[in-house]
Amino acid sequence: MELTDYVRFESVAIQVLRVEHPGLRITAPTADLGRDAYKRPLFGERDEIVGLFSCRKDWRRKLNRDLQPYRGCPTEEKPETVFFVTNQQVTDTSKEQTKQEVCDRYQVRLEIVALDELDLALKSDALHRVAERELGVRPRQPRVLQPPAAFWDAPQMSLPGRDAPLVGRDNELGRLRTALAPAADSPRNQVVVVEGPGGIGKTRLVVEAGRVSTTLIARTGTALSAATLVDVPVDMPSVIVVDDAHRSSDLSGLAAMVGDPRFAGVTVVLTVRPAWWNQRFGSPDWITSSRLRSP
Repeated sequence: MELTDYVRFESVAIQVLRVEHPGLRITAPTADLGRDAYKRPLFGERDEIVGLFSCRKDWRRKLNRDLQPYRGCPTEEKPETVFFVTNQQVTDTSKEQTKQEVCDRYQVRLEIVALDELDLALKSDALHRVAERELGVRPRQPRVLQPPAAFWDAPQMSLPGRDAPLVGRDNELGRLRTALAPAADSPRNQVVVVEGPGGIGKTRLVVEAGRVSTTLIARTGTALSAATLVDVPVDMPSVIVVDDAHRSSDLSGLAAMVGDPRFAGVTVVLTVRPAWWNQRFGSPDWITSSRLRSP
């Protein structure tokens, strides 16, 4: 992965840092103190974080030049942490040496994000689309099965009331928790179908009920072939949720998993709308377990 254009590199760098530090802001080209980005409390006068970005091979020289304004600066005016992001490979030994030198010379806490860490970050669920948009590359295909946090963080899932407390759903949650409880003495996994109209919170109820297990979710319309089973854990109880399963073009992977003893600890949950499910799939012969209706 190449990051040699500075404007593009700066855009990628700040998006990588914002995953952990969402309040980070980019500075104007003529900003003082040589900062490329910073984070400061709303009414504060001291930067909590300063970001410095470099595309130069002599990155140490660039780092020392950018840190010069802090050399004679009072401690209370120095940032708590400086993140230096470079497009060069930097060894762990070199990182530790540089961090200690910066601490001794400038009394500043330094963190170094080098090319290998950028590459790893851009392959993550949170940032792989940044690589596609900014660099025109696809470091990997998005995971078909995602943990709840990644599922809910997608723009299409940012719905009003998503984080509001669940009120009046105790009966449904209780039934779901019972249905999702792993059957330790069973050599087979189980399939639970949660049936109900759209927009009533079926998926959220399932995720809430499955908190005691590892939960992975397939988005609406996702095809689930046998190749997707590589992401399914086999050494612990887990719940696989297929959101709006009636919209999936391929559920053959789930059919292959049912009855396979390797996946005995896996519970599959399909959320569906009644009319769509009956019209499109009827009653597949591999669905032999619980069917719950949500009003």
